[in-house]
Amino acid sequence: MDMDRNTIIGLILIGLVIAFTYSDFYKKMVYDGQVPPPESVKEQTQSATPTASDTTKPEGIDRGEKANVIEEEISPAVAAEKRMTQTLIEDFQLTPNPVEEKQIEIETPLYTAVLSNRGPSVVSWSLKHYLGPDSLPHQMVAGKWGNLSLALPIQEDTLKLAEFTFEVIEGAERIVLSEQNPTETVRLRLDFGQGRVVEQAFSFYYDQYSLDMDVRIKGFEEIVDGFSYGVLWAGSLRPSEANLNEDMNYTKAYALTANDIEEFDVGSKPFAIGGADDWIIRWGAIRTKYFTSAIIPKSQNGNGIRFIGRRIPLGQEQFLKEYSLELRMPYLRKETQDQFTVYIGPLQYSIIKQYNVQLERMMNFGWKIIRPISKLVLWSLTTLYKVIPNYGLVIIIFSILVKLVLFPLTKKSYQSMKEMQKLQPEMQRLREKYKDDPQKLNQEVMKLYREYGVNPLGGCLPMLLQMPLLYALFIVFRSTIELRGAAFFGWIRDLSAPDTVFTLPFSIPLYGNGVNILPIVMGLTMFYQQKMTIQDPKQKAMVYIMPIFFTLIFNQFPSGLTLYYTLFNVLSLIQQKYIPDDPGKPGEPAKKKKKTKRPRNRYEMLRQMRRQ
Repeated sequence: MDMDRNTIIGLILIGLVIAFTYSDFYKKMVYDGQVPPPESVKEQTQSATPTASDTTKPEGIDRGEKANVIEEEISPAVAAEKRMTQTLIEDFQLTPNPVEEKQIEIETPLYTAVLSNRGPSVVSWSLKHYLGPDSLPHQMVAGKWGNLSLALPIQEDTLKLAEFTFEVIEGAERIVLSEQNPTETVRLRLDFGQGRVVEQAFSFYYDQYSLDMDVRIKGFEEIVDGFSYGVLWAGSLRPSEANLNEDMNYTKAYALTANDIEEFDVGSKPFAIGGADDWIIRWGAIRTKYFTSAIIPKSQNGNGIRFIGRRIPLGQEQFLKEYSLELRMPYLRKETQDQFTVYIGPLQYSIIKQYNVQLERMMNFGWKIIRPISKLVLWSLTTLYKVIPNYGLVIIIFSILVKLVLFPLTKKSYQSMKEMQKLQPEMQRLREKYKDDPQKLNQEVMKLYREYGVNPLGGCLPMLLQMPLLYALFIVFRSTIELRGAAFFGWIRDLSAPDTVFTLPFSIPLYGNGVNILPIVMGLTMFYQQKMTIQDPKQKAMVYIMPIFFTLIFNQFPSGLTLYYTLFNVLSLIQQKYIPDDPGKPGEPAKKKKKTKRPRNRYEMLRQMRRQ
């Protein structure tokens, strides 16, 4: 197999894999929606949906349209929830103390948060070092209802404490944490009378995106129906990217059971529920493309989890996915105390790996065989960044290093290509001579390969060995948060987004509507590479087809990924032009070495040495 054909096959395979992951068929296949639940279940869960005022307006979305859609759906559910809570209070003679609603602000070098004593609930969590689509610090919390509130099962209903206001028994109204004041705790208490008390304590740290939560439930033995209580995250997460659909493709809910990672995606369904009541749960989480909120039990594992997902169409082929989860914790009808760690921050491998609970398993590093390579690529990039604090320059250095690592393979491929080119006249002569006898043609071709010492797979195997690395590079450059918002120079202000210089008023299939510079440069380098490689007149069309195809599909890819492939093509052109040729001349058969017999004794060995 000659090298020009190998190059074409390799590039087509990469392109098809990349294009397939962006296709509608792939999205429908992986977004395996579930059957919507009955209306009664839907009414009980819709109250977890954020109101219009709680949602950041992504670019290109009409906020008024979204507000109308959500407000019409949520109002009856909220009213029904309040009526149910009032009924439970009356039926079980619960007498919560009337407490004024307060909000406690927490400021650290990493984030600014607001904790409400109603619920209690985390109503705001704004990351200082990450900007949202509005160029302001990214606000992670979408809905203010029931984030870290508890739910107690009572007969056939559920008493959701998000409807109640807790008394603040410890903690100032404003907490500022720093290296001098590294941690503070807020304690809240809800007293229903008759010894029925619920307490929650939240400990915040100046250098962590996580908080610790302690829960104490006392005196509910007679009215709690069941052997578990729930810890809620009902407010979903806000989208963080200007390209909303790209962000939503990654937005899902997860749980780590005893050994397996469970993924829940609402898919194309308007509403779906998932999870199970008999799983061992080590943590539950909701993620977007770059951020996550995870609840991690510390004192004991959970005994079940429930996911709720909604897909809200926004017009203009855009949609919003919202998730809530309820982590079920064992409740043995006596005083219960549990501890949790709650992580609300960036989905950054080096950070979440430190929690030692396998949070990183919700990150996509590719297939099992690809994951070690993807992690090695990510480690290499972050390590280089410590020395060179510009990810654009890091990508340039990294592409050179990768080219050096792959040099033996690519050298073998190019040399095999040149060897095959030497045989083209002989191959053409054999095709004409045996055009009516395919079997004889194959025999003569293999004889020709043996005579000239050419391996027809010499160019194919090195290309196949490079495929796992190329795919790992594609995954890492496309999804790593380290490149998010990282500028290179000039018009390249975000290596995680296309380097768009202006936008067309219409969209082109595969290409989109953004005009980007790097994909065009990459297409030109590929054109020259194909022109140098392809010598067969029958394959001349590929000189133009492949560069155009890759320019189209790379136009919507992150500029960091396109920058890498452009540099890789340039280095390949240099290597291909200056690669040393084989010493053999065209048409010269390989010299056969004379075989020497192995000496049977010392006398014969001396005779052979004398002859040499």
